[in-house]
Amino acid sequence: MKATANAGSNIAFIKYWGVRQDRAGNRQALNPSVSMTLGHARTTTTVAWVPGLRADDLLINGRIPGPEARERIGRVLQKVRELAGTRSFARVVSVNRLPTSAGVASSASGFCALAMAASRAAGLSCEPADLVPLAILGSGSACRSLYGGFVLWRPPENSADQSVAERPEPGRGVQGSHGNDHDPGAGIAAEAPASDSLHARVEIGGDQGKRVLVMPSLAHAVHGSPGSDHGPGMSLAEQPHAAPDTSVWSRSDGAGSGSTAAENERRKGCGEVGGVLSSADADCRITVQRERETCENAGGSPDRADAACPADDGRSTVRQLATEDDWRLADLVVMVSREHKAVSSAQGHLLAATSPLLPGRLASLEARTPQVLRAVRDLDLPALGEAMEADALSMHAVMMTSTPPLLYWEPATIAVMRKVWELRARAGLGCHFTIDAGPNVHVIAAPEEAEAVRRGLAEVPGVLEILPLETGPGPFLTDEHLF
Repeated sequence: MKATANAGSNIAFIKYWGVRQDRAGNRQALNPSVSMTLGHARTTTTVAWVPGLRADDLLINGRIPGPEARERIGRVLQKVRELAGTRSFARVVSVNRLPTSAGVASSASGFCALAMAASRAAGLSCEPADLVPLAILGSGSACRSLYGGFVLWRPPENSADQSVAERPEPGRGVQGSHGNDHDPGAGIAAEAPASDSLHARVEIGGDQGKRVLVMPSLAHAVHGSPGSDHGPGMSLAEQPHAAPDTSVWSRSDGAGSGSTAAENERRKGCGEVGGVLSSADADCRITVQRERETCENAGGSPDRADAACPADDGRSTVRQLATEDDWRLADLVVMVSREHKAVSSAQGHLLAATSPLLPGRLASLEARTPQVLRAVRDLDLPALGEAMEADALSMHAVMMTSTPPLLYWEPATIAVMRKVWELRARAGLGCHFTIDAGPNVHVIAAPEEAEAVRRGLAEVPGVLEILPLETGPGPFLTDEHLF
């Protein structure tokens, strides 16, 4: 049987950089991420399971993929074989509409499309919730492309090797979850934070022996530290939260009471985080509303209660925060290089723990992630832009201070960033940049200002091309096969 899927790339506003190894030996992203799925920047992939093939037959953009890509594709196909109970090998043909490995997340769209097409061709479910574990076997960011619009990916916070997803509800409250990120490579292992631990310990191997880097745990990267000086009544970005992996919400001054055990169990299906209310059932919705009221009565932010509905039982969650119709943004991809990057993202993730700046970046997400979630909820481009620029710069600072250092930028990359600042300050245009693991720059703007921003960016020396993209839908199946 043959099937073809089309999936969009995505651009992350809060990015993840670096992986840890949980107790089951699986690599997990160090922090949650928030992204926007893109229209027009998409991958089309056709998969057919062919009896008689002696190995998987792979063709990506007209070429046989290299060893690392073949290994990642093979993981996805092997898992589909196991699920479908077949020994057949697959013929895979895939075409990207953006340059591969040029910092525009073609791997996200590619592995999302592969997961959907391979599953349909094998007669398996193509529901996004069921595809998450497959997509993430190839690329962590691929799980975000399983939904259109704006998406939150929260990795697991403890060591259980599970993949549980919630079925989407109509409207904005679509949610799901994914399996484990298995980016290839070796040399770095991290202990999963224990339920009462404030930090994760990362061991860095090498010829000179091992050293241990202590960094904020995953829970603190989102929720903050219980040892904060701040009291109730401050903004969500300033408020401390409950200790990591706890399941009972209480006031930050310790005076409030949390939910009952029964309510707590109901909340587990909600997986709430960061001020975006999207529950799986009415019981969870009622519980979160009670906690909203309790928090407001205690002088806190109403959004803080949402962050208390946990997804910290070893399961990851992927959730649609808003659809492409809720908020349309332009993404001008400023191409300053079309070269294949020398160090892949998968390899770069393994170097993150060698940077002395990594703990600071993870700690900064305590305020930055809620800011982005609120900005998406409120359709607030200035707030979104402020946070995403700071996050991109902090991620690249970690890259530049890793051992060995990674410098993806070209001279034109810096020139484009300076131009964005100039367009905001002098022309009053609402535009903001972010940069993935590569030299090319994504400039986010309101659609009505996109053309004026594009003209300004085109003046920058070294700009090869500007690709006009926008918020787009999730993946879909098509009958337009590639073979």
